Amino acid sequence: MIITDIDPLTLPSLPLNERSHLPYCPAVYFVVANNNVLYIGQTANLHDRWLAHHRWGQLKELNELVRIAWLECGEHHLLTEIEAALISHFEPPLNGSDVPYGKPRATVTFDLKDYKELQQWADSEFRSVPQLIFAIVKKALIERKQNLQKE
Repeated sequence: MIITDIDPLTLPSLPLNERSHLPYCPAVYFVVANNNVLYIGQTANLHDRWLAHHRWGQLKELNELVRIAWLECGEHHLLTEIEAALISHFEPPLNGSDVPYGKPRATVTFDLKDYKELQQWADSEFRSVPQLIFAIVKKALIERKQNLQKE
């Protein structure tokens, strides 16, 4: 793959407000507006990544002008390397910048055995471990809320 041959404007893409229709695939993704690459990221699961992206609040203000383009990558272990090369080439302005409207974050520590089990589970669902943990916690919070409403 030759990084300089990649044109985000010719890749498959969807408008930001249609992010729920993104495919469930490992990919390097580009946030594009007015033919400019604003941000580049990578994920094991494109669909799930955009359900809770840390730049959502910032990007939704640009509304219909923003598109998410993606380069599918079946080799998960290459995602970080490809992303870094593309960021270096395109120099998108939002990479490395502060995140307005940032969501609170939590840090969780696991013993190695549990983390390896989480990694296998995440891999089987084409997710990253943080995405899997987010989904588990979100489901538990919904169930808790439903149980409290029954009481």
